[in-house]
Amino acid sequence: MKQTKRKTIFKKYLQMTLVTILISFCILGLVMLLCFNSNWKREKRDGLQKNAMSISEVVSHSVSFRPDGELLMDMAEMEKFLPVLSRNNTSDIFVVNRAGQIIVNAQGVNGTLHTDKNIPADIMKKALGGRYDDQTMLGGIYEAPCYVVGVPVTVQLSGKTQTIGAVFASVAAHSLVEYRKDILRMFLFAALAAFAVSFCMVWVFSYNMVRPLRIMADAARNFGDGNFNIRVPVTSRDEVGELAVAFNNMADSLASSEYTRRNFIANVSHELKTPMTTIAGFIDGILDGTISSEKQGHYLRIVSQEVKRLSRLVKTMLDLSRIDNGELKLCLTRFDITETVLTTMISFENAIEKKKIAVHGLEDTHPIFVDGDSDMIHQVV
Repeated sequence: MKQTKRKTIFKKYLQMTLVTILISFCILGLVMLLCFNSNWKREKRDGLQKNAMSISEVVSHSVSFRPDGELLMDMAEMEKFLPVLSRNNTSDIFVVNRAGQIIVNAQGVNGTLHTDKNIPADIMKKALGGRYDDQTMLGGIYEAPCYVVGVPVTVQLSGKTQTIGAVFASVAAHSLVEYRKDILRMFLFAALAAFAVSFCMVWVFSYNMVRPLRIMADAARNFGDGNFNIRVPVTSRDEVGELAVAFNNMADSLASSEYTRRNFIANVSHELKTPMTTIAGFIDGILDGTISSEKQGHYLRIVSQEVKRLSRLVKTMLDLSRIDNGELKLCLTRFDITETVLTTMISFENAIEKKKIAVHGLEDTHPIFVDGDSDMIHQVV
């Protein structure tokens, strides 16, 4: 049967934490990229609009009218001014009339500008109406998309404001792509550095957190082998530390229980051996004639009492579960404790004779009745 690969808590926690950090970085990067993209567009829009409005004011002041009403513009002055402003702002600037025909332009963007084409009527309508703002190729004037802002050019004629054309300022859209790449590159570098630091910190934290659990697992295996002397060091005051304290308390309880169990087995063995030795001694004495026929009845009654006591002792051992559950019930009766002591002493008669022990004062004994469990008292004696 193929054994599945064991996956430790350390690996699970480390992987989950790192995946969480990685997802957080991705979400943060996406939000940051969107924010920077929006901020770039807003800054470019504001900058282009400001430049376009400045050019619109310059054009308005440089325009004059002939007596016949024909519009005149100082082209020489505009051709000197526009290229300087265009290069400084890295943008294209061009002035158009109401029909969308380019009158004067200056290029600050690397790209082809088809000045022979007119700006589409829908774009002109928006620009003449107040402002145009969009990413477009201006109906074929550009070969690649550009971010374009257009504002109207107005003059005062006979006390009335008249729109005579528009000023467009544009910047290549690929500059936004380059801007995004730069931001993404910086973010990836910072994210990798932060991820490396986070990995080291999470690894150290996870290892220190799991280390007590591994020690507990080794201690539990030692418990299974019967070694209850292992204890887990308590190195913290958190939940793991509380678990270590509880584990050590459990180890103390198990060690105490094991000690009690061994003592119990030793005591039970002694309690079983004593009546069986007595029974065997008296039976052998009867069989080999050591005990006379006149005394056989007396010793047989002792044997019978020992058999009954042995039966009660076995029954007591079968009721150990009651003792463990605190449900032990004593069989209280009124009995002669003197008889219990004498019976116990008689059961050791062979051993007393072998060791030549003299017992005195038996003739002065008298019955003493007490309330208690006679079997328990017999065990104590």
